[in-house]
Amino acid sequence: MSHQQVFEQFKKRAENSSPLGGKLKFLVDENPVLIDGSGEENIVSMSDGESDCTIEVSTEVLEKLRCFGKRWRRLDLF
Repeated sequence: MSHQQVFEQFKKRAENSSPLGGKLKFLVDENPVLIDGSGEENIVSMSDGESDCTIEVSTEVLEKLRCFGKRWRRLDLF
């Protein structure tokens, strides 16, 4: 999965969610995706700016987490 595809997935989910109340940065294979939810909406960018929390993850692990989440949703647990 390309960095642009990862970014688009984060953007789609974050923009359709309530504001986080802070800034969260994901470093996916060293590529930043910053979700700024400190205002009235979540704004997603490929910025490497300051954040309240940074999560480092590989694309491989991110995809596994995504599949894991889908399985749990099918069980109606999430």
